[in-house]
Amino acid sequence: FTCQFEKQVDIYQCAFDVTDEFIDADTYLITLYRTLNGQTSAFETFSYTPHHFIKLRTPINFSVNESMPQECVFTWKRNYDRLLLLQMSLHHELQFHKKGYPNSVKFIHNTSNLNEIRLEKAELETDTQYVARVRSYFDGKHYRGNWSDWSSEVEWRTEPSVRHTKKGENNRADI
Repeated sequence: FTCQFEKQVDIYQCAFDVTDEFIDADTYLITLYRTLNGQTSAFETFSYTPHHFIKLRTPINFSVNESMPQECVFTWKRNYDRLLLLQMSLHHELQFHKKGYPNSVKFIHNTSNLNEIRLEKAELETDTQYVARVRSYFDGKHYRGNWSDWSSEVEWRTEPSVRHTKKGENNRADI
């Protein structure tokens, strides 16, 4: 195959159609060429094995359920449920932060087969708007990959804290 690099925003990339049967265990030898002063020569050669670079599809139907008294439960769907082998080595990462404060970002990693991550409400500030998203990657004995794209974001507001007050007083705690 011959493929000319094209600039895409701030990177160069090359794409081509594979007409032969694609086998995941194939190894491709890639040679980069450069032309200087009208002469073309090999610049770098390396091998590429597709099964080491699997990028999973973005998790879909991402949602948060905050009806549990002590925790928020984040769930999503993936398109790999029928592939048991693939499920055994899936990793998921939840990213969340206070809305408007992206520097307050926190992560929770999940290596179970479940399509859910639980977050203790005690880790969150009361009466605060939060934003979360999730992504996945695969790390197995034969197959490895890169992180999927992030899911769409979900937003939710934590409940205000309540304190016992005398009649007529405001029952919201000042935060």
